[in-house]
This record gives sequence, C-alpha cells and structure tokens, in this order.
Amino acid sequence: MEVEELGPLYFDERFESDIESINDSANGLFIIIESKNELGKDMRLKLSFELSMAYRYLDEADLSYYWETRLFSSRYHVYRILNGGWSNGEPRHKGVMVFTDACRNKEYFIATSNGCMNVVSDNPPVIEILNI
Repeated sequence: MEVEELGPLYFDERFESDIESINDSANGLFIIIESKNELGKDMRLKLSFELSMAYRYLDEADLSYYWETRLFSSRYHVYRILNGGWSNGEPRHKGVMVFTDACRNKEYFIATSNGCMNVVSDNPPVIEILNI
C-alpha cells in the first residue's frame, strides 16, 4: 500500500476522534470529523467531495489490515491511497466496482480512532476547519 497525507495535522497525544456526520446529496458528499488541532483544542474538519463514486464506513477495529501497514500512524485524518486500498488492493467479487475501475477514480481514506471511511472520487476533498 502507498499513501499521501492530506489536510491539517491533529493533536500529538492520544485522544478520541470520530466521524460526526455524513451527508450524501446531489450537492456532493460531506463528512464532518470531530478532532483536536495541533494545540489540543477541539476542532471539526469538513471534507467536501464534489462527486463521489463509492464510499464505505467501517469501525476502525474492522480495518486491521490498514493499521498493520503503519502508514496511517501519522497525525493526519485524511489520506489519498495511491495503491493497495479498497478500490484496487482488497479482494472483491467479480463484477463489483466495475464502473469505478473503468473511470480510474482516486481513493481517499478518512482515519479516526473510531469510524473510518474509504471514498472513491474523481476530485480530492476540499478540507475546511470549522469554528467550534
């Protein structure tokens, strides 16, 4: 697996973070992450995907393969997966994600200490820090 880190850094000490909300509409896919900034103050990140082709939400405990790579131990919540992720690395049944493969979309991984998401999209997310 190969990844690229995106977005702001989060707090260096152990704390709980989570995906607070997911909204998929005609206007795009919007994800809010509850976290702490580099100084340890509460923050929310808003990820906006203009067009997502596929996504999945799993508890972090269901992604041990990802954690064992040690690629997601840095202080970021958002990663672009360059190869070896859900869309092009995990085993899957024949005929699943055929359209996604044909379009050659990019894959992004949202990592928290609780919920995690894989998002397949043509464009990277716009990442905003929301005031609390």
